[in-house]
Amino acid sequence: MKRSIFRIISLILLAAVASAVFTGCQKGEVEVPHGMKIASRDIDAYYFFVPERWTVQDSDGITMALYSSNDPSSVSVAAWELSHTDDTVDTWWEANIKDLSLVFNSFELVSEENATVDGMYAKSYVYTASIGESKYKFMQTACVKNTVVYLMTYTSLEEVFDSHLEDINSMISAWKFK
Repeated sequence: MKRSIFRIISLILLAAVASAVFTGCQKGEVEVPHGMKIASRDIDAYYFFVPERWTVQDSDGITMALYSSNDPSSVSVAAWELSHTDDTVDTWWEANIKDLSLVFNSFELVSEENATVDGMYAKSYVYTASIGESKYKFMQTACVKNTVVYLMTYTSLEEVFDSHLEDINSMISAWKFK
């Protein structure tokens, strides 16, 4: 009798452990980096994390976070299909820079450098532009996966841009694809 009870308890414990192990490995679960929270949605093809002090905003189809009400710096991630299946980050940027120079007053490219997103080739572009009376500084980090361009845009008033670069670089480093 004691052996039967012991076996039943052992089987229940074994089933509980197996359930916990398999539940923890379900698709879609990811380890959140220390000091960060997840900003992307379940339907996104990526995991995007922001520091805990940033406020995640719900925006139609775009992952977005704001720094604070006193400092409206923001970061967003958007994705869209490329028109040509052989497009690269570089060919995408050639078209994008033309559009940016038409949209923004006093658009000026500051820098362009190679980057990586989840081990994939990417590029980071920094530029300034005026919107109304204010001068903004932007960093766009783009990568292409399959036929989709993924674009993270950091937007800030020019005078506070550098104060958030550590956070922005940690976001780029933590950005992962599903």
